Amino acid sequence: MQALPSLPSDVCLIEMKNNTGGLDIDQSQLFLHIGLSNGVLLRALVDPISDSRPRYLGTQPIKLIKINIQGEPAMLAISSRPWLCYNFMSKYQISPLSIEEVKNVAPFSSLQCKEGMIGIFGSSLKIFSVDKLGEMFNQVSMPLMYTARAMQYDINIQRIITLETDHLTYDSDTRETIKNQIYEHTGDEEYKNVPENQIGYPKAPNGQWASCVRVINPTDLTTTELFELSGNEAAFSMIITNKLGAGDMTYLVLGSAKDMKIKPKSCTIGYISIYFFTPEGKLQLMHKTATEDLPM
Repeated sequence: MQALPSLPSDVCLIEMKNNTGGLDIDQSQLFLHIGLSNGVLLRALVDPISDSRPRYLGTQPIKLIKINIQGEPAMLAISSRPWLCYNFMSKYQISPLSIEEVKNVAPFSSLQCKEGMIGIFGSSLKIFSVDKLGEMFNQVSMPLMYTARAMQYDINIQRIITLETDHLTYDSDTRETIKNQIYEHTGDEEYKNVPENQIGYPKAPNGQWASCVRVINPTDLTTTELFELSGNEAAFSMIITNKLGAGDMTYLVLGSAKDMKIKPKSCTIGYISIYFFTPEGKLQLMHKTATEDLPM
């Protein structure tokens, strides 16, 4: 008997190599994979000693399909996105497949494709296979304004907060002023309108900093809020907490410094700034405390 936190949507009983618990690397054991209606995959070892390991895969009920990968038994778990469950380099892996949303999949074998799969993608049928294991199956890049120095995810607001800081760089207002001054002297309309990510930022003198805090929606990687520090103030540390006040409010504590010098290390003044997240997910400054040195 296996207690479940949610209603099951599918089950798959499959014999796979178990490389945990000091067992022989070639020893196989029976596993019961249980897809739940809340998008969680539960992997239970069919053994007198229970060994259940949950993994969240998506927002839709999970479908489980037995397949073979490189001659070894594996499994495809389909939720709001498809995941491949397999053994590689003596480890059990669960990796997302970099394909569009699929409704159902069935394995097949032919002379042209020994370990192929055919899936329903909307109103189309597509044939695909997995050739290289152990590589990144799905990767999404998001351009940032400056170099990322810190990143945190808060489960309460379901947002990613990044801290971006660069040395020898002007802030966006100063860069815009420089660009307008160049345009006034040259009249070069093309230079004024060219994106900064193509020509880069103008190099600033030593001790000049640019810094910003970005709030990201992790589901679609959109920036919900971006605020930039001004006056040559740069942020170097941050933490997200809900233990500064009463209720369920979430706070962002930011450590920054003004006119920071790297060598010898010094700054005009440091700051500890506390922001709180509004119900709309916006950041609002609560108070700012001055310090003698950079708060890390």
